[in-house]
Amino acid sequence: AFIHHQSQIVTSEDEGIEVGVGYETNIGLERTFIKKYSSKNSYCVDNLNSTDSHESKFFKRTVQLNDIYNQKFCFQLRCQQEILETCNCFDPINERSAPRDGEPVCLADTMTQYTCPNLIKEAFYSNDYFINYESDCPKECESVLYHQYVSTIEYPSFYYAQFLATNKRIIQFFDNNERASPLSASDSRQYDGFENRRLSHQDLRKSLLAVNVYYNSDSYQQITEKLQKSFENLISDFGGQTGLFLGEFS
Repeated sequence: AFIHHQSQIVTSEDEGIEVGVGYETNIGLERTFIKKYSSKNSYCVDNLNSTDSHESKFFKRTVQLNDIYNQKFCFQLRCQQEILETCNCFDPINERSAPRDGEPVCLADTMTQYTCPNLIKEAFYSNDYFINYESDCPKECESVLYHQYVSTIEYPSFYYAQFLATNKRIIQFFDNNERASPLSASDSRQYDGFENRRLSHQDLRKSLLAVNVYYNSDSYQQITEKLQKSFENLISDFGGQTGLFLGEFS
């Protein structure tokens, strides 16, 4: 399961949340909205839908592929370029970031092509890639962070399984998947309390899962960067302090 803002792009390389059969996974979310102040020392992109917002070819390519800019995806394009230049092939794991100019795929049946992309990605993301490649992939001025709180519990419970065993759609699913062998005596005891003797608690646990995604609170955190003092105001304050200092000792 991937948790992300609707404006963000999700790829197979993004970190997700594993959900398992036989378990109910609860994902509580808290949001943080971040709005950065763009300056020469801390540049960020405000218009994420225009290829003219930044001169980098990786920025433009990101917008062309997704109709909106995302720094994380841009870094994946930049890493793909490193793989292409070093390994003479592209990594097929993230197909959306793959070039479209007929370059060969790094094949898993060739040891060099199998290990080369992994080594390049490890080196790319282990270094200060945010600093090294931020000129190619600038930050977004506005972004949303999701803090995730995950818990799991066995699903369904014994008593809820009895209720599910009467659901027509679930019964139909199991009717279409007949047992290959008759039940043993120990298996039969699993059906005690179940009106439908074909469905046991373990049968349902092996086939069902549940995922609940919700906000822990209606409130959210907002972080906004603002210009505390302009250069003109700084010079003015410096001049005022200098005049006061000279006047004191004159």
